[in-house]
Amino acid sequence: MGVTIDIGGKEFHSKRSCADYVRGVIKSLDVCEIGKHHSWFWFFRDLIERHPRRDEKIGVGVEAFYILQNPCNRKAMTLMVERSDGSRIDFSWLTCVDGKDKSTKADLLAAMRSAVMSQVLDFRGAHFSGFCQECSKEIDMAESNVDHVDTFKILADRFLDGHKNIPNEFDGHPTRFTTVFKSKDIQFRRDWELFHRENAKLQITCRECNQVKLRRERSDK
Repeated sequence: MGVTIDIGGKEFHSKRSCADYVRGVIKSLDVCEIGKHHSWFWFFRDLIERHPRRDEKIGVGVEAFYILQNPCNRKAMTLMVERSDGSRIDFSWLTCVDGKDKSTKADLLAAMRSAVMSQVLDFRGAHFSGFCQECSKEIDMAESNVDHVDTFKILADRFLDGHKNIPNEFDGHPTRFTTVFKSKDIQFRRDWELFHRENAKLQITCRECNQVKLRRERSDK
């Protein structure tokens, strides 16, 4: 029997069709605030109810939603909820559609990516040439991506191999709205930042080559 998902009074008969619809809504709305009087407020209110950690995300109540540019991917959007007490936290609309939480390993890798974001941005600024280093296609800065030559996961696993006391709880960054390490894990973060600086081999690629690399990385999990 197929799945039926109801969000904002609209029925979807597969997670894929639901995801395609939500993605389209976010793209059409673009960067904006969605307050209680916004026509899409209750759609996003229903959407966040499907989050497996909805109590943590909603807290004391929902005041507004925000669609923001993802700081790690200029072509992607991040969703954030503002609670009734003024506090804010990001949430994944894909997790809401799926109804299943991310694994601790996924949060760990996300925090590791956030920790080295400045290194990645510095590399882009210093080495952008206007061409993809994989296929030689001409690109502009806005559509460029910084790739790990040996994939980010391979590098992260090399660092994690043999480490003890690996973090399993994380925070959300207050302005970048990404998963970050807790302050108690600052030494782990610093060790990772140094390891990444000394071992990461980076290159600038076009979106298409980046997507090929990401699909390969997922298939290796």
